[in-house]
Parts: sequence; C-alpha cells; structure tokens
Amino acid sequence: KGFWTGFYFWVLMMEYNTNLLDEDELPTSWSELNEDKWANKVVVADPYKSSSGLGFVKGLVKMHGWDWIEKLAKNNVLVQTSGPGVHQSVLKGERLVGAPVSSFHSKTASQGGPVAMAIDEVLFAATSTISVTNDAPNPEGGELLVDYLLSKEAGDKYLSYGWFACHDEVPGPYGLPAAGDLKMKFPGPPSIGMPGPDVAAKFHEILQAN
Repeated sequence: KGFWTGFYFWVLMMEYNTNLLDEDELPTSWSELNEDKWANKVVVADPYKSSSGLGFVKGLVKMHGWDWIEKLAKNNVLVQTSGPGVHQSVLKGERLVGAPVSSFHSKTASQGGPVAMAIDEVLFAATSTISVTNDAPNPEGGELLVDYLLSKEAGDKYLSYGWFACHDEVPGPYGLPAAGDLKMKFPGPPSIGMPGPDVAAKFHEILQAN
C-alpha cells in the first residue's frame, strides 16, 4: 500500500568454487542440486538459525515438494549453522556449490577469492524497508532521512557492503548483475503455508531420517 519503501536488499544466490569446478560442469538450475552427481558437494544454511536457509527450504519445497528435500538429504548435504558458514564452506572447498547470501559472495569476489555465480537466476530477494510513522516526533527529519537512504549517494555506499541498492542508477555489487537485470525465481522469501519453526523442524526430521 506504499507505507514501506525498500532501500537495499540481498539475494539468495548459487555460487561455486572456481578452483574446483569448470564452467561446463556447473549446475543449470536450483532443481538440479539434489541429483546424484551433486552428492557430498552442496552446502546450505540451517533453517532453524538462518533466514536464508529457511528461504532456501521454502523455495525448493514450493517448487518441488518435500520429496525434493528428502533426496537432497540422502545426498549428504552439508548444513551450516549460518549464512556466512555456507559461503566459507564453498570458499574453502569443503563443498563445491552452495546457496549463500549475495553480500558475503560479493565481498570475497572483490578481493579475488575463487567464487562466482553458478547460475544467473537467484532464488529470492530480501529487502530492507523504511517508513515514517504517522506519530513520528519529527516527521520532517524522518522524511529527510528516507530521502537520503533512497538516494544514489546512499545507494553507492550500499555496494561496499555487497548489497543491492533499490535505485536504478546504481550498479549491482561486485560480481553480480545490476538489480534490474536480476532473474528471480521468487520476488521475496516464498511462503508454503507453514510457520517457519515448523518448516525447520520438518527439514531436520528429514535430515535425521536420512
């Protein structure tokens, strides 16, 4: 309804270790990550402790159902406790492919680290938003702050953190497309009609069973 405005965002992307995989060996889609050839090679974040991990599980369940997750578990997927841990596992070569938050990927890529986007489609975007409430003690000051956070000047600063700016004149973070060129499976974290804790609990039940 226009009450909230996005000013920066990150995406859940798929990355790979460029020292360990050639371009002709890469996955071609998110759906492929549970195939036998990727057994012992994939890392994701724990949906109990990571919003990116929860979004990953919801996204793949929405696309393919819980059977897809069961097959992923049988392939010995590595589950890290945090989003940064996913990126570190790929960077260190513990796993060849992972689903990290884009900001961690961009910072390492800008420093020459051996990571790159595996496919050009991201799973979803997670946007930080801002609003001025109707009972704000200083609405004029609040509006000035909002105007600044939405400006190109502020957008250029977001790049230093590996974030995408919600401004069409600001390029994408290092190693990533511009915001307007992103291909997204879902515009935001997907919903599958289950509370987050229930999604995480079912994910862990499947892991333990396999």
